Amino acid sequence: HGRTFHAELYASLPHDVLEAIGWYRCANPCNYLSYGCIERDAHNATCSVIHALTTPQPAAPAPCNNPTDPWATIRALCPPTRRDDLEVRIANGISVADVHSLLITWLSEAQAAPFAHGEH
Repeated sequence: HGRTFHAELYASLPHDVLEAIGWYRCANPCNYLSYGCIERDAHNATCSVIHALTTPQPAAPAPCNNPTDPWATIRALCPPTRRDDLEVRIANGISVADVHSLLITWLSEAQAAPFAHGEH
């Protein structure tokens, strides 16, 4: 549902933030969103934009983001209004995979908050 419900949010996120939550965006003007390295690599193998940008010896794809402490990245991305909630969930044993969905929701809320209060 990331490509449908969260498409605008994902389009607004920089590559490093997307990669931290397991998503990858293709090069401009393609901008195809893929979840995980397997889907990314399958897309890259057939993407005309990637092939037009590469030399005859295409570089190997960037490795999947696999930090030694995934919680550090998640904590850095977490909106300040949700950090206490995040820490409680970490203490209660939430998995990294489960917190990714929450993080997307929290980022969506944080992005929508200025508009909810009439700010533009």
